[in-house]
Amino acid sequence: ALPVFLVLGPMTALALVAPTLMATEISYFLFLAALLLALALVPLKRLSGLPLAVVAVGTVSCALALLNLAMNPVAGVLVRLTVAGNDNTIIVGNIGATVIIASFCVAAGRSASRGAAFLLALCVVIALICVVLSNTKSAILGLVLGLSLAIAITRRDDGSEKAGSGKAGNRSTLPALSILLCLMTAAAIVILLSVIDFKSIQALGTDFIDRITGSIALFDSDKLAVPDQSSRERVTMLSEIWRKLTPGGLGISTLAREGGAFKLPGTYPHNSYIQVLYDLGTLPLAVYTIVIFVVPSVLMMQKVMSGPVSPLESFTIGFFVLKQIDLLTHSTPYDWLNLISMALVYVVFARPNYGIRAGPYSASLAHRHG
Repeated sequence: ALPVFLVLGPMTALALVAPTLMATEISYFLFLAALLLALALVPLKRLSGLPLAVVAVGTVSCALALLNLAMNPVAGVLVRLTVAGNDNTIIVGNIGATVIIASFCVAAGRSASRGAAFLLALCVVIALICVVLSNTKSAILGLVLGLSLAIAITRRDDGSEKAGSGKAGNRSTLPALSILLCLMTAAAIVILLSVIDFKSIQALGTDFIDRITGSIALFDSDKLAVPDQSSRERVTMLSEIWRKLTPGGLGISTLAREGGAFKLPGTYPHNSYIQVLYDLGTLPLAVYTIVIFVVPSVLMMQKVMSGPVSPLESFTIGFFVLKQIDLLTHSTPYDWLNLISMALVYVVFARPNYGIRAGPYSASLAHRHG
């Protein structure tokens, strides 16, 4: 837990620049610290149901967002899906992407009945609709990368193979899930066409294409001429930041206070690593990067190379990749939501029986000596 507190403590202290937010920041710190310590004390076998729990809770959240859309009188002018009282498409897209990654990790790690496969496919379709309708580039990119990696590294859960069967349990669930997904996605498209008028679907498609081409145009010479507003904002922000960077940083929350000068939609820079560098300088950036990215990556890589990867472990890795994309495109170092994925990596992989303290060589040595 110690490396994680190297991030949690200073991030709480950073809230001193906004005393009105101190109660909220301290509450988040205490919650995340308590959650981290509690999960670290739970045996891994008892944490194995976490991906399935994420599917259940996340699907309810996605279903409520779609219910909100169906009951909303302005559904006919939908461009990006949000929920009443929280105009944040990023949350909707990220929850949907998390559910999809967790669902495939569950399917890849165990066999399931046709009924269970049907329910799992239904969860994926509901979550996928939320991801698409949220029209969030970072969630889509994070989903593609996180899901691909999670599926690629998942072998099977230790308990998924029955004695004497000689077959891993994941062989019977993924094909059924894939077939059901195709059929249910087609049905979902038909239902959406009846709920949302064609003009809204056309506007959604146009906006999505503009946002994708805008991202690609960032590599063009005429960057400021791209049709996507968020891409133009990032071009302006990055050019201004690059011009003002100093090795020692410009002070806590400087970038947030200068956000208006960068023509950003809000008072945050959309990139955790850049904000740490801009505000605090190179040394804090090195500490932040080591704790947030380098050490978790080493822990996960050691596990992947040492043997089979369970659904819990593959979900943790996929979720980590998803949130890293968010850290690079939307988040700030003061965003507690993305720290949950980093904390989960430490909880799952920094265990006495494997990880940094016991790699494959020490495990082999222990086996040799009984």
